Amino acid sequence: METLVDVQEHLDLDRDDVLALIRTGELPAMESAQGWVVRGGDFEAWVEQKYAEARAHARTSPASEST
Repeated sequence: METLVDVQEHLDLDRDDVLALIRTGELPAMESAQGWVVRGGDFEAWVEQKYAEARAHARTSPASEST
């Protein structure tokens, strides 16, 4: 299980940004007695999905031209 602090450190985001991802449902998490937690597999899958989205975006975006 990844805690809110773990996710903050992995993503280099502040608490409010991570909570926003959780509240919108973008990052799957559950509330426990210790606070918000993300199952390790869910977090890894979410990160992989974001990398895949970034790769797909990079392939479909026109390359910037240098002058």
